[in-house]
Formats: sequence, C-alpha cells, structure tokens
Amino acid sequence: MAGRYAAFKHIAEGYIYPKEERPVRDFLRRRLLFVRHRTSQILSLQSMVSRNIGTGMLVRDIERLDEGATEILFSQLHLVLAAKRNIAVIHFLKERIRSIEKAVKSYIKLCKEMNYLAAPLRRDLRYALTSCEVSKTRPSINSESNVE
Repeated sequence: MAGRYAAFKHIAEGYIYPKEERPVRDFLRRRLLFVRHRTSQILSLQSMVSRNIGTGMLVRDIERLDEGATEILFSQLHLVLAAKRNIAVIHFLKERIRSIEKAVKSYIKLCKEMNYLAAPLRRDLRYALTSCEVSKTRPSINSESNVE
C-alpha cells in the first residue's frame, strides 16, 4: 500500500484558507478576472486604432479616452460604435476593480487592527494589489518572484 502513494511525495501540499478568508480570496480572483478583461478591451481598442488610423496609441492615452473622442478618431459609424463600447467597458471594469481594491484594503486594515492575516492571503493580496495592473514600468528580471 505504501508503494502506491510513493509517487505523491513530490506533489506540493495545498493550502486550505480559513473559512473567513475564502470570500476575500474569491473576491481577489474576481478582481484578477476583471483586470484581464479590461486589458483585453484596451488591447482591442489599441489594435483597432492602429489598424484603421495607421498610428499607434499608448495604453495610458487609451485609458484617458472618453466616448466623444471616438468620433474624432474614426470616420466610419461602425468603428465609432465599437470604440464607444470598448471605452464604456474599460471605464466600467476600472470602476469595479477600484471598488474591489477598496473593499479588500478595508478588510486588511481590519485584520491589522485584530493582528490577524494568514500568510497565504497576504501573498495573494500583495500579488493582486501590485502586479496585476498594467504598469508603466517593466518588472525586473531579478525580482523576488523569479528567484527560487
């Protein structure tokens, strides 16, 4: 019987979050999903601008666009409508991401006051609140996450 389970000794152990921290972890996963969708919308709009205008547009410029700017950028109605929808979704997701961050940060503050926050949740919070957003700087090759 022991030989049967010998192959499992190389599998890393999982961590089961305490019951009260699981909703926060799920909330952070939802945030990550929203960040991915927002990035997808930004890249889609950036590609549309590049294809139809012939010039590139920086991500920070796309994030600053409002729906009225699409009529200046594009001459065809279907492109204007598509760009307006992309911009609306980008702004909606940005708002949702910020609301999740605010809620999680208030949870962290409460946990610090109670002097309680499990290490795996701290790691997930650090990852979610720092490395998921589109950054102006590139991560270092020698960062802690790459060193094992």
